[in-house]
Amino acid sequence: MIYAITYDLRRVGQNYDSLYQSIRNLGQTLHPLQNLWLVSTNLSADGIRDSLMTVIDQNDQVFVAQLSAGSYSAFMDVTAHEWLEARL
Repeated sequence: MIYAITYDLRRVGQNYDSLYQSIRNLGQTLHPLQNLWLVSTNLSADGIRDSLMTVIDQNDQVFVAQLSAGSYSAFMDVTAHEWLEARL
């Protein structure tokens, strides 16, 4: 399954390294936009969210959505489109 993960880390000077590593640990990943990751994993959206909640602050936010063929529209680098097409 392919998921889009987006987030808002609200504290100034927030360290993204632990979040980025947690996302990479979920499965195959692509980071096409500043606050957007695409992940190929067998986890559920709830499982992804719960995993990321362990590395973000209580005032941060995260959104996880499952993608499917024809369920999204984007204007991104061709690499991102190719990554998605190969997995959907």
